[in-house]
Amino acid sequence: MSAKKRSGMKTSHYLVSMDKNDMNRKSSNYLGKVRSNFLGTIFNIYDNGENPKKEKNPSKIRDQLACITYVTL
Repeated sequence: MSAKKRSGMKTSHYLVSMDKNDMNRKSSNYLGKVRSNFLGTIFNIYDNGENPKKEKNPSKIRDQLACITYVTL
């Protein structure tokens, strides 16, 4: 399993793949992504589904698998 930060994004955005040499979103090795908010205090983990704003078929829309929130004291 491997992750790679996508460049050119406003927030931290990582692709997660089963193969470190194959980081293509269309590949069968693509597992999903991890995205953070601007401050890096909230991280959301998604499966390999499509963006709900772009996909009309509900069965292909990505699911949120987890959310990690850091609280600053």
